[in-house]
Amino acid sequence: MVAGFAACALQSHPELTAMQLFHEIERSADLYPYCDYTYGYGVPQAAYFTGNRQPVQPTFRFAKDPDGKGMLIIPTADNNKQCYVFIKNSSADGHIIDYRQWEFNKLTTADTFHIADGEKITFHYNGYTDSIQIPHNQDGNNHYMNLWVDSETDNIANLVLNPQIKDNFINEKNSANEFYLKFGLPVNTASHEMKHKFWSPTSRLGYRRLWHFGKAYGLGLGLEYGIMGYHFDSKSNPGEVETMLNLPFDASYADKVYRRRLYQDEWSAEVFQRVRLVPAGLMHKGLHWDLGAYISYSYNRYYLKYSNEGDIYASSRELTLRNIAPLDGHHLLYGITTRLTYDIIGIYGRFRLDHIGKELQPGELDLPRLEMGLQLAF
Repeated sequence: MVAGFAACALQSHPELTAMQLFHEIERSADLYPYCDYTYGYGVPQAAYFTGNRQPVQPTFRFAKDPDGKGMLIIPTADNNKQCYVFIKNSSADGHIIDYRQWEFNKLTTADTFHIADGEKITFHYNGYTDSIQIPHNQDGNNHYMNLWVDSETDNIANLVLNPQIKDNFINEKNSANEFYLKFGLPVNTASHEMKHKFWSPTSRLGYRRLWHFGKAYGLGLGLEYGIMGYHFDSKSNPGEVETMLNLPFDASYADKVYRRRLYQDEWSAEVFQRVRLVPAGLMHKGLHWDLGAYISYSYNRYYLKYSNEGDIYASSRELTLRNIAPLDGHHLLYGITTRLTYDIIGIYGRFRLDHIGKELQPGELDLPRLEMGLQLAF
């Protein structure tokens, strides 16, 4: 069809070379001068070559938002709301970066288009094309715009470039909320720390709020609840806690204890900074590194299960002691925390700083200072 169209166009203008004809056909198309990689310049129009083509009248205009929030694209009163809106952004050298097509009367606030400083935004609506240059901000950050139809107007519907001067921070918002789960294990870093079985899992659930101060930097606050479960056996903790607690276990009874566990419940508050190293990922969080400090209040319970063959009522007994004396110094804790995360999954570490350099007194225990594990953030 285009070859036949070109033959007719060349017959009416035989003086054109092949490339001149090619560009004239481009100019005849119904979207020209708008062009993207899906529709090109649109459908060629014979009226362009016969001289019967009507001049294009503006179908919209740019205007400043009276609320100062951005730029309005205001269609004329006789606009056709059944038309499509074509939009693209291009670099200074004309390279098309991104483009979209939306049906005018179905535009919603969910239709978001991202642009950067210095790029040119081109709109085509109902046969008319116009462009606007996005100014450079001093901070060099990006912008975004939301498109929607203003239902409060009668004949004129507004497409809002919102806002014109607006930082495109991480996740395109000034702040972000984050919920997360942690699964870790304690690691002994000194000989005097209480020995435990390797499998002594820790689970934590928390909430963070992050405020962005640029594309790659932010500060945040977090709240967290965690349960640390230290598991012991005859090798890792041969009755030393029971001895400190003066429990009525002689040597024979101590050998019959077959389950020892210490549970530490902890409420923590954290302040941290986040540096985004690489922008990527499904959640647009990219590869980022957190470094912060925490303070927490904790309480504990020591659980024993042991056999008691001389008891006529039961063959085994359980004993739970809360806030045991050897851990009185472990109620108010503080330390540093760090995380390296890609999008939603990462690794973390917590290191406790309280009582560093302080010698243990008789009857005191020191829990492991280091905790390492995996994190899932949503």
